[in-house]
This record gives sequence, C-alpha cells and structure tokens, in this order.
Amino acid sequence: MQDSKKIKVFIIVASPLTQNILERIGYKEFGEVFDVWVVDCLYWLRNEAKAIHYQPGIADRVCPISSQAEFEELCESHQPNYLIDFTGGGSYTRIIQNIAASKKISYITHNITPLPSPPMLGGLKNRRLFETLKKLPSFIFRKLFARRRRPDIGLVAGDGGLNGWTTNARHIVWTASPDYFTYKKVREDEKRISRLAELGLKENGYIVFIDDCLARSFDFLLVGGGHIVEESEYLARLDRCFSQIEDALGIPVIIAAHPNGKEFSDYATIFSGRRVFFGKTALLSSGATHAITHFSCAVSFAVLFRKPVLFLGMRETDRSFQGASQEYMARILGRPIINVSDPLAHPFKVTDGFGGPVEEIKYANYMRRFITNTHPVGTNSFDSLINHITATG
Repeated sequence: MQDSKKIKVFIIVASPLTQNILERIGYKEFGEVFDVWVVDCLYWLRNEAKAIHYQPGIADRVCPISSQAEFEELCESHQPNYLIDFTGGGSYTRIIQNIAASKKISYITHNITPLPSPPMLGGLKNRRLFETLKKLPSFIFRKLFARRRRPDIGLVAGDGGLNGWTTNARHIVWTASPDYFTYKKVREDEKRISRLAELGLKENGYIVFIDDCLARSFDFLLVGGGHIVEESEYLARLDRCFSQIEDALGIPVIIAAHPNGKEFSDYATIFSGRRVFFGKTALLSSGATHAITHFSCAVSFAVLFRKPVLFLGMRETDRSFQGASQEYMARILGRPIINVSDPLAHPFKVTDGFGGPVEEIKYANYMRRFITNTHPVGTNSFDSLINHITATG
C-alpha cells in the first residue's frame, strides 16, 4: 500500500464552485488524505454559465478549464490516479470516461443523495405526457450513441442510490447521504437544546420551512430551464400560506434557507420578516413541530427526526418533472400536498395539511431507500471511499 499522499485525485465539477459545493464534493475530506485537485468544468460543460454570478469558495487547488482539449492536457500533465465525477452526467460523460481510460485513470461515479424521482414514463400522469415526450429524443440519443463505460467505482447511499449507472460499477462502495452524518451530529449533541436557545428558539416552539431557493437558485438556470416562478408572486403565496399556518397553530414559521441563498445579500429579508437561518437545517428540524417544503432533498432531516411534513405545490410545477417528483416523494412518505397558487381556487385547512401522525413504516422505508441502508463507517459520506482507495492504492 503506497503513501496516500502520493495518490492523486481529480474531483471534477460543473457547478458554480461556491463554498457549499466544495463541501458537497468532499474537498476537505479527500484533501486531508490524498493529493487532490478540483477541476472546474463549468465553462466547458454549461452553456449558461456566463449568466451566473456567485462568490467562489476557498480552495487552493482549483484548475478551471473551458474545453475538452484543456481537460485532456490537464490529465496528461497531472496524471491523476483517480477521477471522481461530480458533473452530474450528460452526453459529455462518455468523453470524460474515454479520456480517463486513455490515461489509465480510475473513474468514480456516485449517487450519495438519491432523489425520489418517479420512473420516466410510469411515474408521470397523462397530463405530463407532452413534457415526457419532449425528453425522448435526448433520452434515445444517450441510449444509442452515448453509452457510457462501466465505472470503476460507484459510491452509493441507500437502495435508491443503485440505478442503471451505479449498479454497473466494478466496485460498489456503500455510504450514507451527507444529511445522515449531519443529523447524527445534531442528534448526539448534548447541547442541542441550548444551541436552539442561542438562536432564540424553543423546542417544539416553531415550524420549519426547508427552503428550495425556488425563485432565485442558479441550479435551474444551469440546466437551461430558467426560474420556475416569478419571485414577487411566489413570495406573496408563501406569506399567505405561512400566515394562515401561524394563525391556526399559534407558533411562527422560520426559514431554513437554501445554501444558494447566500449568493444574494438581501435573501434573509425576503420572507416577510420571518427569521432566516443558513447552515442550520438539521438543528432547526430537530426542534420543530412540523416541516414544510416543496421538494427539497433536505426533507431528509424531517424524515430522520420523524417530523410531519407538509408539501407545498404550485401550478408552475404541476406539469413539470419537479411536480412529479414532489408527488412521488409525498406518496412515499404518506404526507399531504397543498396547492398554494391561488388561495381562493385551492382553499385548504391547516388542520387538514398537518393532520395525522408520522407513519413509521413509510418514514423508515424512505430512509432505507434515499438516506442509508447500512451502518456507515466514518464521520462523513466520503470516508468509506477514502478507505477503499487507500486500501487498493
């Protein structure tokens, strides 16, 4: 077994390299053990990248590239042993794999935050058929002309992490989602109640909204879809909904803000005076009576802490893939969806929305499928992969 610092690892990304993204790709964890370089492929793989403005995270080993030729040159000059692909997958994946194979670089894929996505055809209702059919040409192209190579390693969390791509890996390394490890730290923290008090919060004294950054997130722009809903109308809908909930239950709704919200200086002020917290979703979920969200994968915290969840639907997502995913997620958890688009056309009672206790069997099933199906080693999602690489060299 060779000195781990002599093992060179490329982590390739195609998202704005914010501090949040650096944490999500394990830059710190891998860098403590291996010779790690982040290859920033944003301007190579995302046509919409120039329209995105963001605050770069702090990292001292980042190589920005803007073309396939630059990527090949970088692989040739650095000669990494492993390449961990965080670009999300696309028609370019086979190109990346071919270059890695030609340089004898082991290719690693992952699915550590599997999303409850319905089957492409079977999970969508007839009213979404047109949207589905529009995706068929690119789907067929990928199947016929852009078949990917078999990954060398697949890092997987939960049964849902196994798909047609990861299950084909030569070696499967099991882990848990990042949310699981964050949840575990909060759950085991003896000062959890006092940490809530430091934020001015009481146990069971509020409801948490797990934010999706729906009106501003650059994630939607990067995939060429644009923002889902107009911001002022969206915020007005949330305010109406939250006010009704607060009046009925007598406790405030607070905001567990999406990390992308940090890119906007005014983000903490847009929720009609409600308190907004960044980086505290697990802690806030632990002390809440209920959780509200649209379709955030951070609903995992509400699941892990066994909090009743209320999903907020809208007409803009009703015929979209996001809407189908929301329905699928709500069905798995056995939780309701209310439409907040028009309070007159879609009236609801708060007691109906929050009614009913958590169904343990359904929550446990969600955890097994989308969070973890094992007792993961280490303190983060990447320790099991680090152990595997260190052992194999």
